[in-house]
Amino acid sequence: MFDGLFSMRLSIDDIFRMDNLELEGHMDSLRINGDHFGELKLLAHADQWKRPVFASLFIENGSQTLAARGRYNPPNYRALANPQLLSEQPNYLNIDVEVADYPVRVLEYWVAPAIHDTEGTITGQARFEGLPQKIEVNGWATARDVATTITYLNTRYFVKEHVVRINSHMFDATGATVYDELGNTATVRGGIAHDNLRKLRLDCDLITDRFLAMNTTRELNPVYYGTAIGGGIVRFRGPFKLAEIEVDATSGPGTHLSIPITYEQDASEVRFITFTNATDTLAQTKKEPALPDIRGLNLTLNLHLTPDARMELIFDERTGDILRGTGEGDIQIIVTRNGDFNMYGNYEVTEGEYLFTMMSLLLNKPFIVRPGGTITWSGDPFEANLDIQAVYEGVNTSVYTLIQEYLLIAPAEIVSLARTPTEVDLTMYLKGSLFHPEITFDISFPKIPQELRNYVETKMRALRQDPNELNRQVFGLLMLGQFLPTNYNFQLQQVADVGFNTLSEMIANQLSFYLTELVSEWVTDDGLISGIDFDFSYNTFATQGLSQVANSANEFQGRVKTYLFNDRAVFNIGANVGFNGNQTLPTTNQGTFVAGEFIFEYFLTQDRRLRIRAYHLSEPEIGGRRTKTGIGLSWRAEFDSLREVFGKK
Repeated sequence: MFDGLFSMRLSIDDIFRMDNLELEGHMDSLRINGDHFGELKLLAHADQWKRPVFASLFIENGSQTLAARGRYNPPNYRALANPQLLSEQPNYLNIDVEVADYPVRVLEYWVAPAIHDTEGTITGQARFEGLPQKIEVNGWATARDVATTITYLNTRYFVKEHVVRINSHMFDATGATVYDELGNTATVRGGIAHDNLRKLRLDCDLITDRFLAMNTTRELNPVYYGTAIGGGIVRFRGPFKLAEIEVDATSGPGTHLSIPITYEQDASEVRFITFTNATDTLAQTKKEPALPDIRGLNLTLNLHLTPDARMELIFDERTGDILRGTGEGDIQIIVTRNGDFNMYGNYEVTEGEYLFTMMSLLLNKPFIVRPGGTITWSGDPFEANLDIQAVYEGVNTSVYTLIQEYLLIAPAEIVSLARTPTEVDLTMYLKGSLFHPEITFDISFPKIPQELRNYVETKMRALRQDPNELNRQVFGLLMLGQFLPTNYNFQLQQVADVGFNTLSEMIANQLSFYLTELVSEWVTDDGLISGIDFDFSYNTFATQGLSQVANSANEFQGRVKTYLFNDRAVFNIGANVGFNGNQTLPTTNQGTFVAGEFIFEYFLTQDRRLRIRAYHLSEPEIGGRRTKTGIGLSWRAEFDSLREVFGKK
């Protein structure tokens, strides 16, 4: 929209012969869309009505100037020279334009709202010559200190200085170096294409090895958000009002993508997993959030995600019900100018974690996602197909109450060993729709003493044939941190233990979280340490025998996991300290036992396929505890045939 007070004077020597026509125009302050461009002067002269018009235009605002001078043949022009010459044709024009320190933000008049907060200046000159239907263009323009923000991606880019070549088909910015907010660079190929100043359209690529491609928050884009850094190519195509952006990129360190799984239900408590039957669960209805306004823009993201990228599926942010992980896969995200949002592709998890929540904030248990799980999208992002295994490794308890019916005639040393705490892994299987997954559980014993293995395996075969009893044991492990015997009834002390364990785990989880956040800020700035995690817990548990006498014990666990050299090396060190309340458990020093462990892993190659691992672990046995120390080398690759493994075509 133009704004300003314009005055004009027109003079003609002979109104009947239309000789010596002169036009003068003036505007003290020209404004376009609220932007101030300064003083405008217009001069035009023609000897006769049917003769060429010679004109000049000046717009000045301090050092910011635009000057145009040229000639135009009116439609009724009569040639005095060779009428076959282009310059003697009606409607022929020949204009020279010079600009100095002109604002680049004028581009927003055509491109907004795709970009905003544009800064920088252009200085240059160009000649426009020919007929209106085919104007030939030739010139140059130097862009200096240019910056703009791409609205949908929330990324700000900078160009320090570059010469744009202008011709009849392209405003060519090839070779320009573009900087992101982090100092990474990309190279431009192409620019703004046109057909003799008609059909202006984007025809530009950004090519980079590492660049900030997205930097959004949930407030800016509630459908998916995060930080995307990587190498690849970004293509800008199409007319300004119907632009197409296509990104082909491979993720790099620092990439973090979050996808909220939004839903509503008719109760104030939000739960993702329950142990009730499907017919008893609360009816849930998806509530798909509105996409941000991207009028006129189609966006396609073709992402090759590597273990450098971290993915989050947020089921309930309020309770921390979030599946986090790293992995590999190819994902395509398509957002149309009509507001449609689709995702396609397959993502394989290499490592991750899931915070399982029940009863709102009363119970939350961290599960570790096992490598090899997959998430597959085929359109609707909320109907992705899950095939994931996650294990809860936070349980150390005795198996006595689980197998006590098999211990009636067992030797005393076997019974004593069964009362010794051992590591118990609770595995969760998530399959089916992302919004309504089918969830099952299994229990395993990675360090069970050989003397107890047959007892435990016999019991587990029976449990797997009885899902209700298996879920009851899962409930016991999650709520009490121990197995439930047959015909189990809570005793007063055990009720207190449940409350104590729940409260202590909540406090320990929060302490671990805050300590991790605090220490991470201190140690990750030097580049050596790229991350650190703390994990503390304190539990009390009881082993109730056939005599109905409850034997109590307490245990403290501490773990510190340190990531080095941009997550290439991982050092995990921890210890378990047990306090036996009545000396029924094997002890080493006045009713306590201490088990120190460490695991060190280092990825030998950049693709993280070749890894070396060293460890020192502790396991219980009849005589007390024994340690295991080892070192190993592993290599991981995906292939369809052995020919691919050995690189033969």
